[in-house]
This record gives sequence, structure tokens and C-alpha cells, in this order.
Amino acid sequence: MKFDINQIPVRNAESYFDDKKKIYVLRMYHKGLNHKIAQKFFKKPEYSNIRLDELGSLVWESIDGKNTIEDIANIIDKKYGAKADPLYKRLFKYLILLEKNKFIVIKKGAVAKVPK
Repeated sequence: MKFDINQIPVRNAESYFDDKKKIYVLRMYHKGLNHKIAQKFFKKPEYSNIRLDELGSLVWESIDGKNTIEDIANIIDKKYGAKADPLYKRLFKYLILLEKNKFIVIKKGAVAKVPK
């Protein structure tokens, strides 16, 4: 998937804020026939908790359904500066991962190539 900096990511997953560690935790449900069998016969959990790191938590917090990808990049740049470089490349890869795992959806719009 190619993103445009004017597109808006929207949360599509349950999450909660871990006050002790100051990070977000996403809940990933295990669905499908194989998962149901594993849950029933092998006592596998119905879901897994995915703990985000500090930067991932900032991105997740910034995904509010209003901020564009550019807005999120500006928020990251303001807090981390050069530590987040290459900013757009990292952000786009992270958003692709979140979308692939259905944690977010991207409001469709114009498509542009990932900045280098």
C-alpha cells in the first residue's frame, strides 16, 4: 500500500494505556478456524496483547481520526527530532504494519510514493 501524507489513519483495534509503563497496548484477537481449534483443544488465548514502544505509542496516540499522516510526522519530529530519521520512511513502514494487521484503516485519498 502506498500512502499520501494527506491521508488520515483511523484506529480499528481495541487498545488501552498502561499507566505504569506509559505505553499503549493493542489487543489482537485470534480468529478463524485454526485459532478456534487451538483455543479449544490446546488452551490457546483468544487474543494477544501487543505492547507498543514509546515511539509506537506516540504514533498510536496521534491516530485520532483527524490527524493526517503529515500531522503525525510533525508530532514525532517535534518530540524526537533527528532521532526519528528517516522520519517518513519509518512512519510509512509502521503504518503499513498497523494496516496489514488490521489495527488501523486509512481513509482513501490521493496516492503518492513514499518519500526517501
